[in-house]
Amino acid sequence: MSLGTFLDMHPKIQALYPELHFFNKNNNYCKGMKWYRQQMPLSSPGDIVIEKTPGYFTSRAAPKRIQQMNKNIKLIIIIKDPVKRVISNYVHWKLNQIRKRNEINHHTRSKSKLLSFEQMVFNQATGQVKKTIRMVNISMYYKYFVAWLKWFPLKQIHIVDGEKFIENPVPELKKVEQFLGVSHDLTEDKFVYDAKKKFYCMRKSSNDSHTCMGSHKGRKHPAISQRALRKLTDFFRPLNVKFMKLVGQNFSWIA
Repeated sequence: MSLGTFLDMHPKIQALYPELHFFNKNNNYCKGMKWYRQQMPLSSPGDIVIEKTPGYFTSRAAPKRIQQMNKNIKLIIIIKDPVKRVISNYVHWKLNQIRKRNEINHHTRSKSKLLSFEQMVFNQATGQVKKTIRMVNISMYYKYFVAWLKWFPLKQIHIVDGEKFIENPVPELKKVEQFLGVSHDLTEDKFVYDAKKKFYCMRKSSNDSHTCMGSHKGRKHPAISQRALRKLTDFFRPLNVKFMKLVGQNFSWIA
């Protein structure tokens, strides 16, 4: 998703790119806080600096390390329907596998087929969801959010509904602006809907000229059987309800 890029359009917000993976990877964390601060973008007094690394959410080490750096820091997480996220993760995995095969077999293409979505996600003997594989496990939001609440109060964590954000980013961005204590500058006129990619992009000028995220955004998903979708929905439902109760917030994809 493009939350960080959209927030970077705000005059009082400076976002860091690319993902730093400082708090979740030991080889980066051992470089120390001085190195970490040196990676931050230039900012003026009163600006808010945002560092975005999705891997922090599922990291065992990140919550404690971040709290030790700044116990008053504000945290933002954007989540989406976990079933859709599993499918997105599969698409990402498959494209990476294809790329790696092309690099290794530059002259001779591998004839072995990649696992289909259902082969990857479901145990072929039992039909059960493979809850331990990463592309499924990272969408078990309740499991990971509990760990963050051990180190931060809920009032310091803002949760963005990713499905609503895709439908129309402005209301969700306004909530983030309020959470961060900055003015509401990310208004409707800053965005335009791209019918081809099926999500909102940044408007470059008053006409229809706009800039969208790269090719990794808006990728076409494979056709998934209704049976598989129902099984995934049933698997995530109790976890979704527990998460909703934990954070005291309803989400458009929890039925």
